[in-house]
Amino acid sequence: MSQETIEKTFEVESPAKLKVSNVRGKIDIQPGEDGVIAVSAVKHLNSGSNNHTEVTIEQTEDGQVVVKTEYANSIADWFGLNRPCKVDYAVRVPKNCTIRASGVSSEISIRDLDGAFDISSVSGNVNLNNLAGPVKVGTVSGPIKAKKITGALDANSVSGSIRVNESQTPDALMKTVSGQIVLQTPLGDGPYMFKSVSGDVTLVVPGDTGCVAHYKSVSGRLKTPLPITKDQRYGSRGLVEIRNGGPEVTHKSVSGFLRIVTSEDEKIIEQPVPSNPPHQTKNQLEILQKIESGELSVEDALNQLNA
Repeated sequence: MSQETIEKTFEVESPAKLKVSNVRGKIDIQPGEDGVIAVSAVKHLNSGSNNHTEVTIEQTEDGQVVVKTEYANSIADWFGLNRPCKVDYAVRVPKNCTIRASGVSSEISIRDLDGAFDISSVSGNVNLNNLAGPVKVGTVSGPIKAKKITGALDANSVSGSIRVNESQTPDALMKTVSGQIVLQTPLGDGPYMFKSVSGDVTLVVPGDTGCVAHYKSVSGRLKTPLPITKDQRYGSRGLVEIRNGGPEVTHKSVSGFLRIVTSEDEKIIEQPVPSNPPHQTKNQLEILQKIESGELSVEDALNQLNA
């Protein structure tokens, strides 16, 4: 397959700033030389409509380096005859760098950097490794895999799993519609908020962890092998205090469990849970029926559960 390679290098001040977007292909960002952002773009000419796929690599007046693939629609697109060329970006940045990266049908990989990170993907995997600083990441269709994240975490997936291992997040907001969530971290000040429609949440913590766990769900429960010092559960909602309390952990779902464990494969012996009060069971069933019939959106259902 024929290809075109474009390479550019820019001098930058600290902290460096990078914005990169792609419509098809890969984005790989790793540390390079201090004071320099180096960009290599490989355009695969036979993979799509070359004449309508444009690569732009430039530096703005404020020093930010902007890298983007743009695709100009043509009449042939209406008949499915054209699509963008695949473009693979390899970007090397200073260790301290603020990064905004987005892709449509693109795999995004970022590793070994300090700064602030804002990553989004419409259809593609996101892989993050050894990042220090606040991380905001979202996908529409594709998994999020991360490890060694140090800093506040905001992760959201519409149709894909979220897995964050070996990390230290002082607080976290994690949401998914139909996918599993796994977060492995010692608990900081918090709060830790998890929202899911039909996916389970697994929070992996050290064995001496204490916390206050709140959960509200139509058909989910909380499971933990850790010592419970306060238990106010009624079926699928309640408050559980672990080891005399600590940071707040909240889980809101339609049908999903919250597991607070010391390892992902830890077996849990279920503890008896008090029965639902009659009026609560009725309300939850009514909400579930309205979701199934289309009378109530998932967001409205979660709001009613939180009332």
